[in-house]
Amino acid sequence: MERIEQLVLDMHEDGASVKEIARKQNISEYKVCKILCNLGIAVSPRAAEVMQLLQADKTQDEIAQMLGISRDAVQKYIPYTRGMQNRENPTPNALRIRACRERKK
Repeated sequence: MERIEQLVLDMHEDGASVKEIARKQNISEYKVCKILCNLGIAVSPRAAEVMQLLQADKTQDEIAQMLGISRDAVQKYIPYTRGMQNRENPTPNALRIRACRERKK
């Protein structure tokens, strides 16, 4: 488990809100939700609904339609599928992408 994931989990278990965790760890609330979701923790009743429908093999589009929310909103409550951004131990490809972005600045 990455260091940031462990910090988020510890704070959540200590009763901190998503907003408080985000502020103290200097990350977005979205990222806090994604980290907790990756760990199987629903941060709200809506997150629990989305996770339950995912386990029932519903697609993101089906879930969005069933719950009356956007596909982007559904994505907030599902685990990362391509890996977490800004990891402590980035892949070689992530390092190449970061270097390229820096050169373009």
